[in-house]
Amino acid sequence: MRSITSLLVGFISLACVTLPAQAGPLETCTGPSNAEETAPACTEIIENEKLSASDRARAYAARAETYKEFLQDDAVKDMDKAIELMPKIADYYQKRAEYKKKLPEAFSSYAVLKDLASAINLEPKKSERYTERAVYNLENDEYEAALPDLAKIIELKGNKGYLMRGLAYTRMGKTSEAISDLNKSIAALEADKRRLNQDNRTADDAFNFGLRGLNYLTLRQYDMAIADISIAISGHDHLVLHIMRGNAFAAKKQYEMAIEDYTKALKEKPDQIEAYYLRANAYEQIGQLSKATADRTEAALVTVGLKKPSIKKAH
Repeated sequence: MRSITSLLVGFISLACVTLPAQAGPLETCTGPSNAEETAPACTEIIENEKLSASDRARAYAARAETYKEFLQDDAVKDMDKAIELMPKIADYYQKRAEYKKKLPEAFSSYAVLKDLASAINLEPKKSERYTERAVYNLENDEYEAALPDLAKIIELKGNKGYLMRGLAYTRMGKTSEAISDLNKSIAALEADKRRLNQDNRTADDAFNFGLRGLNYLTLRQYDMAIADISIAISGHDHLVLHIMRGNAFAAKKQYEMAIEDYTKALKEKPDQIEAYYLRANAYEQIGQLSKATADRTEAALVTVGLKKPSIKKAH
């Protein structure tokens, strides 16, 4: 499930600062220049007090971007200055929150959330602002805290928030609520496919059907879980999905099918220890004890770092 969370979070695009280019140093500062050119040009603008507060604020924001990877403290300080000059720009608060996230020892979660709240207050009709805070809470396992923002996303964007809220409910163990939201998300996804005359499965299908399949698996509705996870695999062939489907087959005592899925997971990631143990259990159930022992041995060797298994190993 953490892998699905990572995929989901990786899929969401958070808002970025857009800095229009102008002639001279400001163009170099805010345009697509490299960091070695950007920082000095921005500093020139920042130090020119004859320029407008807007231009200087944009220069601080652009220079902060050059600092964000290795000089996060300086990035935050530059955003402080940008906000001091132009306190009504929501993007500046969002970017400062982004930089603060990289300094867990220096900034509390409260400081990050305060900036995200400021961005929302400045642009309360923009769903992306609520998405930024919801994603932050989801990343930090604060699922209850994410729910109001997810409800607001649904209010502003309709079906766009159902998948994320379905994820939150899944992590909270509220399977019925999760399935209800995922049903709505999938219905919207299927409607879009019909409207666009598309029949191919995509990563969107993997997210939606995979997550609903996981909830059906939790409810021990194994046939429904297998159906959903199979659709998810056709959209994105991922080892987590094969392990999930393998577990559903094993629960139905269809051990050969379970072994096939665990094997596919191991081909994708040969050091997947959990898949070895699961496949060993399946082999044991059908009386193939030597293969079960071999898998458990392989898992033990990988665990202690004594062996890296070959993907060509046959079973």
